[in-house]
Amino acid sequence: MRRYVLSGNKSLRRGVYLNTLNVRSLSACIALLASMAFAQTPANVSLPAGPLLPQTVGVWTRSGAFSGIDLGASRLKEYGLKRSDSATYNRTDGKDISLQVEVWDMQDATGAYSAFTLQRAGMHDCASTAKLGHDCALGAGHLLFWSGESLVDVNAHGSYPIRLPELQPFVDVLPKPPGTKGALPVLPLRLPKKELQRETIRYAVGPATYADLNVPVDASLVDFSKSPEIITAKYAGATRGLGSLTIIFYPTPQIAGDRERAIAAALKMSQPEVAVKRVATMVAIAGGAFTHAQAEVLVNQVTPHEDFTFNNPSGYVPPGESIQTTVSVLTRIIIFVIVMTLAAAVLGVFFGGGRALIRKLQGKPLSSLEDMEIIKLEIGGKPSHKLVSESQPEGTVKRIKGE
Repeated sequence: MRRYVLSGNKSLRRGVYLNTLNVRSLSACIALLASMAFAQTPANVSLPAGPLLPQTVGVWTRSGAFSGIDLGASRLKEYGLKRSDSATYNRTDGKDISLQVEVWDMQDATGAYSAFTLQRAGMHDCASTAKLGHDCALGAGHLLFWSGESLVDVNAHGSYPIRLPELQPFVDVLPKPPGTKGALPVLPLRLPKKELQRETIRYAVGPATYADLNVPVDASLVDFSKSPEIITAKYAGATRGLGSLTIIFYPTPQIAGDRERAIAAALKMSQPEVAVKRVATMVAIAGGAFTHAQAEVLVNQVTPHEDFTFNNPSGYVPPGESIQTTVSVLTRIIIFVIVMTLAAAVLGVFFGGGRALIRKLQGKPLSSLEDMEIIKLEIGGKPSHKLVSESQPEGTVKRIKGE
């Protein structure tokens, strides 16, 4: 071991010791970082996805398969289909009811919502007090709902009157999309609520699904090379029936502005009653049974802000309850701050004033600063210029030079 012999004062020796300690600490940190850098990264294990329709779902037991619905290869590609499954289920309690269930698992929630709107034709909304998933629609012995990134189609056969809550287990077993894949589409939130016919909402994510919307705008004008998304719905209030509103979403305002000018120029001569307006990154088109004045009013109601919410039991409705909840929360926060401030003041008066009162009763000053003692060093007087030398015998005095 190398040994260092140091001479000099203690501060120099302390500095050398600290420098040696710093070098050792730095070496240990470098060794730790090197070991972490060269450590073997554990392999990512990809587990196979579970079945979309398991053998047992609540009180339902899988009894076989059946030939499902053909949604069309081009549509499924636009929905982003990952996998699908279909099965027949019977109840374990022997009740006279069987279900034919089919599930499509898409890439994200937008694909599932688009498929739901296009497959629900001829069906009506579920009651506001009985919902499945994000939204559902009912027909004669037929149920359609979507949740997360999945679309589920159910056909019931038998005499037992089934209730929607009895089908909740089918929602619970669906895949839970991670991160942004489960984010709900925001374009439906841009539809003005007044006179909206919810059951007519349709959503397209590509040219194949756009062809099912019956929108009087050619697909070439929409320009699907820009990755648009389109929503359309019917509105009451027109003089000759139902009017329509179509909103096309583009990635940037520049693309939306270019498409708005192209669409407006194309419709100006053939459909003069149609109103076209760009709103941020969207192009709003109103027409159908509306007059031009009515169409202008409707497109002016389209804003880049959310007017509806998915979470309301009634579907896309104004967020009045959400605003009231926000006001209530803020009010409670303000009350909490006031109460805590008053509590702090009361505690301060209690502990500070109580301590002062006790000192007063003991005959002491109110402030403890008066208890401080000052030590006075009597170092005044004429200084001595004589020192006793340690090397001289006791009793002798060494006179300092210059005395």
